[in-house]
Amino acid sequence: MNFLADLDQLVIKQPVRGKELFFEQCLGCEMSNYYEAQSITESADGQRTTGRQLFKLHEESNCCMRQLCGPRRPLALNAVFPDQEEDAQPLFQILQPYRCGCCCIPSTECMGRSYMEVVVGGVEIGSIRQDCVCDCNVNYSIYDCNEQLLCKIRRFFCHCECSKNVFFHIFDANDEETGKSISKEFGGWLTELFTDSDTFLVQFPECMMTIERKLLLIGAAMMIEFRHFEQPPNEGADGM
Repeated sequence: MNFLADLDQLVIKQPVRGKELFFEQCLGCEMSNYYEAQSITESADGQRTTGRQLFKLHEESNCCMRQLCGPRRPLALNAVFPDQEEDAQPLFQILQPYRCGCCCIPSTECMGRSYMEVVVGGVEIGSIRQDCVCDCNVNYSIYDCNEQLLCKIRRFFCHCECSKNVFFHIFDANDEETGKSISKEFGGWLTELFTDSDTFLVQFPECMMTIERKLLLIGAAMMIEFRHFEQPPNEGADGM
């Protein structure tokens, strides 16, 4: 996965697919998700241009669990190259076990908050955990395979998704702001109102520039997607 080595940011898009749109919007049946990751360049005046497609993420989950458990369902997101089939050997996996969501129970427990882990070649390289905190923020922590805290992701608990981007700011292990973020990009009124197609911009701070740590931030973007944007708030997602 050396294609990640020189990147300081990338975009993860959930494209609109006709079949998915029909089943979810017309029949109310949750389909498995699909994402595309693309490189991105930024000009001197701040204009961003997407480049080549880096990999695809295919959700592998049980149909009944998708309908019954919503975004908390157990699943695997398998990453493959753009020209590979879904059943190819994955470059890496983002695994989400089922969690009940009890706020004061550690995310490593089944009854606790949300938990994801990133696996490369069958070996876990780290995890993303939703924290239980008594302040006005939504908090996530990223750990490596040795349980060392790498960084934190934070956003004020109340936000408005109307016509603007939503930023989740990245802090280093010493709780210092890095100036980087994972942001859910506003896709336009038609996309936001009639589809669940989301786009995320993932920026990599200096403390997260190794390939393994970049994969963990990609996993964090998927954690944010399922926790806050997989379903509208009035249907049970954690967004506000």
